[in-house]
Amino acid sequence: MRPVLVSSGVLDEARRFFEDRGASGLEGTAMIARRGEGVADRLVIPTQLAHRALGCWVEVPLEGKLELAAALGADEQYVSRIHSHPD
Repeated sequence: MRPVLVSSGVLDEARRFFEDRGASGLEGTAMIARRGEGVADRLVIPTQLAHRALGCWVEVPLEGKLELAAALGADEQYVSRIHSHPD
């Protein structure tokens, strides 16, 4: 297995998104994409529903799943799903 290099821009964007979700006591999820074997340089944040009750969780409804499918170019692939917890 070869390591995946992730751009600092993607890491910064992900950090901002997850910090925002955590500040509200919620989880979040996103996908990291790349072209071919190149650097993973795109973060895709789908529509998602975050819940907080006797715990917390996030779900990606059909709309978000369709967004994920439509977001990829013909030469792209998702290389990672990332997920946060508020605590």
